[in-house]
Amino acid sequence: MSKIKEWLKPTKNKVITGVVAALIVVSCSFGIYAVINASSEPTITFKENIVFEYGDKIDKDALWNKVVDTTATTETYPVVRTDVNTSVVTKDNQTNVAVLVIDNAGKEYRYDFKYTVTDTKKPVLENIKDVTLYIGDSFEPTKLFTASDPVDGKLTVKIDGGYDVKTAGTYQLNASATDKNGNVTTQPFKLIVKEVVSEDDEVITSSITKQPNTGNSNGGNDNNTSWTGNGSSNGNNGDDTSYVPPVEEVPSIPEIPTRPGPSAPSGMIYYNDYGTTDACIADARNQALLHMDEWINSYCDDNGYMYYEPN
Repeated sequence: MSKIKEWLKPTKNKVITGVVAALIVVSCSFGIYAVINASSEPTITFKENIVFEYGDKIDKDALWNKVVDTTATTETYPVVRTDVNTSVVTKDNQTNVAVLVIDNAGKEYRYDFKYTVTDTKKPVLENIKDVTLYIGDSFEPTKLFTASDPVDGKLTVKIDGGYDVKTAGTYQLNASATDKNGNVTTQPFKLIVKEVVSEDDEVITSSITKQPNTGNSNGGNDNNTSWTGNGSSNGNNGDDTSYVPPVEEVPSIPEIPTRPGPSAPSGMIYYNDYGTTDACIADARNQALLHMDEWINSYCDDNGYMYYEPN
């Protein structure tokens, strides 16, 4: 008993030993707490109404801020992987479920969240403009117009409206394209069908030359006849009377109006000067046949200049 009392008496060495032991216990407690805390599953709050665009690529580095409510989730964890699929648009009244895998101190945790995929990008129509043809020519819109979608790629162009390439006239039509998810883009244009003018249809105007009138009942003058000498008042002529033919009038040359130079429409190239629109139109079909592999179409303006759109 006396030995126990002796040991319990406070000494300097015993106090130091007790302090060290206490520090060890506290350190171990904090270490155990840190290990338990690091290995516990984080609590994550996801956003409501998470929406992805059709065809978008998923960026893991940006995905955390895209789907996680960072105001409710204070900690940030690196995203390891996800199975979000943007290749299919979500149907009405449905939602998709994806997995988000994060890393916390070397351990992965898996969470499910809901999302939808929408397609807000419409098709793009290109080269839609008025088209001029001649009766009998073929109208091939798939060679003239193009359409594409940012995700689906090349699309078919559909022509809405009635027309007849065998009947001259102006037809109001619409070009449209529809993507995989039903988005439609429409653009109006005119189809102008003209009659073919041949050389046989041209009107040739001939000049008429008046012949002099050699007689006058009263010996007077008319507009086309001139007399000199001692002619009698009753129309009888003397020996010294001679006939002077009228001077032929030289027709005046009409002043040629000044024409402006060629001005090619957008997307077209100047080809030739025919002087008049009718002459340009008369040769347009022949040129179209000669250049069918190089030209898409041709155009004659009001000044007789021809332009073409290269293929």
